[in-house]
Amino acid sequence: MKICFLYINYNGEKDLQRNLSKIIKGCLETQIDIIVTDDNSSDNSWEIIKKIEVYKTKNKSQNRGFASNVNNGLKFSSKIDNYDFFIISNSDLNFELINFEILKTIISKSIKTYPKMGILGFNEVNSSNLFEAQKRELNVNEVTNVPGCFFVLAKNLINKIGYLDEDYFMYGEDNDYFFRCKKNNFMILKSNYNIMHFSEGSSENKLK
Repeated sequence: MKICFLYINYNGEKDLQRNLSKIIKGCLETQIDIIVTDDNSSDNSWEIIKKIEVYKTKNKSQNRGFASNVNNGLKFSSKIDNYDFFIISNSDLNFELINFEILKTIISKSIKTYPKMGILGFNEVNSSNLFEAQKRELNVNEVTNVPGCFFVLAKNLINKIGYLDEDYFMYGEDNDYFFRCKKNNFMILKSNYNIMHFSEGSSENKLK
């Protein structure tokens, strides 16, 4: 099972400095490749990214938004390997709390239990409810919505329905993709494993 961690960046200079060393360590320990895709940032992001030993790509679309940046990373990945799954990640998460070995185990068990898994989401929390949420035993269930800040895409789904719709600049592209996933008889799953999002609440999406 080949997994690629796709870090989505736009003007995230501070997040890059805080996050990348933790992500690289976690990926190396679990044999997950990492690609940083930058959406033509106007801050110092690209200068930071260039100095770090990761796969990297700059979106040439002149900041066409989240969907375009994700698609750029997905397309670039084909130059590296034939991945089975992609972890799509916002930059504004607390990566101190993410255990990459647990993530990999959840993905592996989920696809074995649900072969039609197209999308796998996680439990989005903030600092106020993190401790309470951590008490729960891990499980995965079929759902109709997942947070858009951190989720897994199966390559089989991409092969079937294509990439995200770039007509959506910022909000709505994930809703559209989730709808297309269900329409084509793939499953959307959600694990209750916690992902702490500093902008918690901004990316919860529901199928139309």
